[in-house]
This record gives sequence, structure tokens and C-alpha cells, in this order.
Amino acid sequence: MGLRDLFKFSRGYSSTGSTNIQAARSIQYELVKDVVDKSNFYNMGTFEMYENIYYQDAEVGGSIDRMSTLTGQCFKGFRLKNEERAGKLGHAMLLDAQLIADNINYERHIESCAEQLMINGNMIVEIDDDSYRPLPMRYMSIVEKSSDVGDTSGDKVIMTAGVYVYKEDGEEGERKIFKPENVVHIKYKDTPIFFTDNLGRETYGIYSISPLARAVHPVWWKRQTMIIDVLWRWMNVPREHHQIDSTMFELGRFTGTPNEKQTAATQAAQTFTNAYIETMKHQAPDQKYITLDNVKIGMVEAGASYMGTNELMNQLNNEIYTALNVSSSIVNGTNSGSYASELIISNYVSAKAIELAKKANAIPLRVVKERLLKINSNYPVDELDVVFELVMATSKLETFRIAAIMATLNSFTQNEIRQSVGYETFEDGDDIVTNARTTQSDEQIVANAMKGDSYPETPQSDEQHTRDAGQNANREFESV
Repeated sequence: MGLRDLFKFSRGYSSTGSTNIQAARSIQYELVKDVVDKSNFYNMGTFEMYENIYYQDAEVGGSIDRMSTLTGQCFKGFRLKNEERAGKLGHAMLLDAQLIADNINYERHIESCAEQLMINGNMIVEIDDDSYRPLPMRYMSIVEKSSDVGDTSGDKVIMTAGVYVYKEDGEEGERKIFKPENVVHIKYKDTPIFFTDNLGRETYGIYSISPLARAVHPVWWKRQTMIIDVLWRWMNVPREHHQIDSTMFELGRFTGTPNEKQTAATQAAQTFTNAYIETMKHQAPDQKYITLDNVKIGMVEAGASYMGTNELMNQLNNEIYTALNVSSSIVNGTNSGSYASELIISNYVSAKAIELAKKANAIPLRVVKERLLKINSNYPVDELDVVFELVMATSKLETFRIAAIMATLNSFTQNEIRQSVGYETFEDGDDIVTNARTTQSDEQIVANAMKGDSYPETPQSDEQHTRDAGQNANREFESV
């Protein structure tokens, strides 16, 4: 082996101290170790895994947080199912119900219950008079009768929710049994499906599948990609390669026996290299290199191009959004879809949030009814109902566009137009709104409003478009 081979990869200096290098390596090691430890899904229980994904994955946590917040905002107060049946007490009950809702922060309870449904697919609470206590799903199990408690043989499929058990496999003092009338069990979906419970028993129609069940593999794959990317980037940081001309250390330049020449050449090369390293140790990052022509400086960079990490991460994140039935625009505010597609999405999100709110409402509504009966035992609490409504910004823009069109058609009253956008009516607002200055027929107005190019391509590109259907209507007023 010649001197050229010996010094080809001689270690140079580092601008980072050895202590900092070890600290950086420690951070890399701890980061990878933490991701690995928290991604051991195979050895986790079902509900433990769901909670892990919820608080560790940004896309999952952000999606669920946004949806649960929207669900809480759906609550708009109370109403009576039938005013005649409720009688005079009904209106007094509505006032007290609203006071109770304000006191317990009704929206927060709706939001919390909706979040539990999206994480676990199920929520079981213990009813305690006029309050409730959530029970941890990872410790809950359901059997058909009390004699089945502790039987994990799995000889039959559990199909009836007869008894709810907390820590069924725990110590005798830890185990707690609940009758169905003492708990409320709400499910994300009521579709009957097979499900393996915490003790490995097969059930059917008892539990709901969590939407996170479809996100497990994308999240698992994303964490594996994260681990590989962290390790790969540490190993492939671009480095300077300073090449020293080895001809100045050829054996013919030294005297003595062949071994003495080899030793002398090696020592001379090492001395030169060490001296060169010393001159570079305190060089600033932006400082120029000035060397003789026996030194060449280049960069060593990774030649592999297979690590398209960002594209893969985006692909996996899209799978997560699909699994949760949430648009990425709801979570991060951006989407490449058209305005029309975003309008459809906003309508779906509103409908989904209201559906979740109605399911989550079962628990806080029961609390309100119990407290109302303590105020007045004659209150017709069975007539109490909750009003849910959610209008997204995109949908609201569309309603105002429709209102602007209505105002140009000479066919609607002022009150009808105001009602279409959710505003109160006027006492003298029953006259038809007319616009004598318009020269277009109703068919032309509607045709212009329905043109596809009247919509912006995306919400973000709205400023690039001069006007939409509602603006067209307004401009008609000004141009005539």
C-alpha cells in the first residue's frame, strides 16, 4: 500500500469541538430511540396505540383537534321539540337550560366527547347523578352477563352489551362492574362489525371502529421513514475534501534502506498533514483558502438520489387525512383544489361536525336534564332539544353570493333575502326588491352567475380574480 492510499482518507479537523460532536450524536441517538420506543405498535393494546398516534403525530392530532373544535362550535343553544306539549314551563326551562350550559361550558363538553370518539371510536362514561366521569377505554371491556366476567377463553362471540367492566384482568380490588343503566356508551359509528376487545375476545356490534384504525400503517411507515431520514442525513452531511499532492513524499526523495525510506516518507507526510490541519482549525466559515498548487479542495456529497423524503411524507400525510375524512385545507389552511371542490369539502365538514356533535351531545344533555329536574321536578325535560348549526366561511361566501343574485332577479322580498343569509327580518321588509336599472333578463343573470370561470381556482388565488357571481351582480347595479 503506497502513501497515496495511506493518506487518501486521512481524518481532518472539525470546526465543532469533540464535546459538541458527542452531544450532537447523543441528540441523534435519543431522537431515533424515542421514535422507535414510541412506535412499537405491535406490542401495544388497540386503544393505547390510538392515544399514542393522537398525541405523537402532528397530522392526526391537528386533524382531530380542528374537527373537535368545529364540533364544539356547532352548539347554538336549546329549543323545544313541541311547544304545546312543553307548555308554559317549557320557556322557563329553556332559560334555565341555557344558564346551566353557560355554567358547565357546554361547548367544551361537546368538543371533548367528539375528540374521544375520533380517537377511540368509543366513549364510555360513568353517570354520577348530575355529572359524569369518563372511563379509560384501554381498561374497559364488555361482556354479556356478570358470570362471564374474567372468562377469556374466547369460546363465543360477544354480541350483547350486558355488563361493563373496568380492569377485568386486574386484581379483585381494582375491578369494577357497571350496569348498562349506570353508563353511557356512545360510538363513532353504529355499523355492526367484528372487533377484538382488550382481552382478546371476539365481539360483534359492541364496539365501533376508530377512524385511526385506517391511519395506523401510514403513521407507522412515516415514523420508519423519519428514523431512516435522521440517520441518513447525519451520515451524508456535505464535507470538504482537501487533497494533498503525494508526489512530494515519493520514496526516491528519501535516503536509506527501503524500510527507512518508507518510515521517513510516512513521517514527512503525517507532519505535513498535521501542519495543514493546524492552519485550518481556526478558519472562519466565510474565509478564503490560500494554498500552493499541491493542494486541491473539493466537496464530498451524497450521490444517492433515492431519498425523496418530502414526497413520501406528503403521500403518507394524504393517506392520514383520507383515513380521518378530513381535508388538509381544514388542518393547515392550504389546498391545491379548486374553489368548487373546497366548497364541497366545507359543506361536508359542516355536515360531519354536526353529526359528531349530535352523537357527543348524549352525555352533556343528560347532565343538563338532571340539573333541570333539581331546579324544578315538573320541567318537561323530555321536550328539551339542542340546536346544532355550523356554516363554514366558504359556504357563507356562497350564501351571500346567492343573496346578491336574488337581489337582481326582481322576485324576492328584502326579508326573504335577509333570511337566506341568516339575518333577522324587518317589519316593512315584505316588498319585492326591484332594480329598475338592470338590462339583463333573469336567465342572463343566472347564466352569468353559474359560469364556471366566476369562481377562483383556490381560496388562496381569490385575489387573482377580478370578481365572482356576487360581485358581478353588484357591478350590474353600478354599470347601468
